[in-house]
Parts: sequence; structure tokens; C-alpha cells
Amino acid sequence: LPKGQSQAVFGLVTVQAEEVSEARPEQAERRPMDIVCVLDVSGSMGCDNKINDLKEAMRFIISESQPQDRLSIVAFQSFAERKIRLRRMDSQGKDEAMLETMRLNAGGGTSIAAGLDMGLAVLEGRRQRNSVSAILLLTDGQDHSTRHQLTALTQRAAKVCGLYAFGFGADHDADLLREISEQARTPYTFVENTSTVKDAFAGVVGGLSSIVAQKIELSLESKALLKEVNTPFEVQ
Repeated sequence: LPKGQSQAVFGLVTVQAEEVSEARPEQAERRPMDIVCVLDVSGSMGCDNKINDLKEAMRFIISESQPQDRLSIVAFQSFAERKIRLRRMDSQGKDEAMLETMRLNAGGGTSIAAGLDMGLAVLEGRRQRNSVSAILLLTDGQDHSTRHQLTALTQRAAKVCGLYAFGFGADHDADLLREISEQARTPYTFVENTSTVKDAFAGVVGGLSSIVAQKIELSLESKALLKEVNTPFEVQ
């Protein structure tokens, strides 16, 4: 540049975890997870086989769990109910989770807020915590009564866990679930039918199981004037 002139320079910063070598198998074992599945069992889930798709998704999640993982199931319609406590997915835990999944039936109104509130309470009340925590919200998103409460619940979740939304059925409220995902900074997944359930959940479950670090703080040092940082995360 000519002397006395300045020009803005844009930079991109990425963070990548160290690759785990096959020679270090002790690091290849994934971190144990605490997962709360918040399930929509309202009347609208009884249409177009959505409740059966939801059950198929739960069977996949349970089967993919390892003994060191813990899983809780919260079902909601107009109100929320904890079906199983947060418990380890050993053989007995998986049997209990599968049984409660089989018993799910669709009926009643819809309160996503009630389901998320109870799911968060499960994680907030833990005495011991696994390394990775997440709420999986499985719903068609057809909630016209409590959506105004969801922003506060999403902000509350950010302090505790990841929040992942899954939309069931062609008639699901994509705008609502996309809004939840954008606030939670997590992917939003559409589950079209039973044949796509495993693919839809494999990516998220695989992503959670490969997490190597959380709550990272990144420090930037620059000899030039740092004018602006564009990121959805908090900047100090």
C-alpha cells in the first residue's frame, strides 16, 4: 500500500480437534453422554404414522447407547411427564427405555415448553455429570400456545447442554424448529418417514459421541488493529 494509506484485511479462524491416532486407543473411546429425549406425544403426532416414526427413532437412540451413557425420557402433550429417570444404558436400562417407548401413545394438546422445562430440570438436577450433555427434541412443532416461552428455555438450555430439534412429518412447523435450532446454534433435522429415521439420527448421535472439548475460550492476539469480530458466540 502507498505510505499513509490503510486497508481492511479479513481473516477466518477455525478450530480443529487433534486427530486421534490408532496407536492411542485409550483416547479413541468416546466420552460418556447424558441424553434427555423430549418426545411429543400430542394428538397431532397420531397422524401420518408420526408416532411410530418417533418410536423407531427412540429404538435407534437406545440401541446406539453404550453402558456408560445415561438416558432419560420425557414425554409431553398439554403437560410433561418423565417416563424414565436419567439412568445408565446397561442391559436393564435399555430394557426399561424400550418398554417405555413401546407404551407411548398420541393424544392431547401440545406444550413444547412443558417438555423442555422438564427435560432441563432433569439435567439441572444431576449430582454427577457425564462429559457430554444434550436434549433431543422430537416433535412436529405444532404448538400454538407456548411458543412465546421457547426463547427463554433455549437460553436456559445454553447454560446446561446442547439442544437438538427433530421435525416429524411433512406438516411439521419448520419455522418454529428452525428458530429453536438457530437460537441453540445446533442443526435442525427433518425426519420425513421411518425409512429416513436412522440416517437422520446417526449424524447427530455420531456428532455428540465425537465431541472432544466443550466451552472453549479462544484468545486472539493481533499486531494490527482488530476492528470487528463476526461470530454468534460471546465476545469479551
